[in-house]
Amino acid sequence: MWIALLALACAPKKLPPPPPPVGWHDVGTGACYGPPSWEKLETSERKLARQAALEAMRAQWSGQKGEDVVFEESAVENLEMLLLSNPAKIEAVTAENHDACVAYRSGGTRDAWEATFRALPGRLTAGECLHPMRTTTFDYLVMGKPWQGNVEVCKGNRVSIDASAKDRFRLRDGGPWITVTGEAGTAGAAGLPCVASNCPRGVLLGRFVAADGTETVFPVGAGAVFTAPAHGTLSYGLNDDTWADNKYFKKGSVEESVSITLKPAD
Repeated sequence: MWIALLALACAPKKLPPPPPPVGWHDVGTGACYGPPSWEKLETSERKLARQAALEAMRAQWSGQKGEDVVFEESAVENLEMLLLSNPAKIEAVTAENHDACVAYRSGGTRDAWEATFRALPGRLTAGECLHPMRTTTFDYLVMGKPWQGNVEVCKGNRVSIDASAKDRFRLRDGGPWITVTGEAGTAGAAGLPCVASNCPRGVLLGRFVAADGTETVFPVGAGAVFTAPAHGTLSYGLNDDTWADNKYFKKGSVEESVSITLKPAD
């Protein structure tokens, strides 16, 4: 018994596999680019190593390291731009691309490697918002159109929505000429996009549609500030249920038109 225990204690321990060679190295039918030990690099060295790794991967994805591997150029450019905007992510991508390359060069399929490549943008940006509200948007309200604008915003963005308050229109033939504050005494009418007590017929509305499809409609009138509860799109329109008969006030050749401005509120 003691001899057996001694034999087990003295048996050679199984060592972890060595890291892959750094840089280009031969694997099976071609070459793969191995990542360095990122955590061992100084800040300046790490930046240079990221740049070198991205250039190497781009060359490989574009077919410069073998005609058997050529991915769609627009997809390569999109992924490159994504990585340039967040260089820290180059490190994980280099390791994953190396593993996919080794698998292919060792007898795997090109389709499997390409599937890994095409899945990268979605995984790298999961939960992120790529289009925060940073600029001012100018527009005119189009009569006869339920919703317009579709401005992308990110969670927490505070958006100021302003509309010209003097321009007139009507919602139906023979109806009163009103402005973006709506038709007095008509709040809460059934069938309208907004039936709240502060949503008269014809008031300018905002509509926010979150990435998960959740919809929020709110009154804007001549102006309001909206804070996005999630990533999504912001649009605007009139509180009406039939838009084909909406018409701007016109005198002679001059037709009034509601101007809309969306801008960051911060």
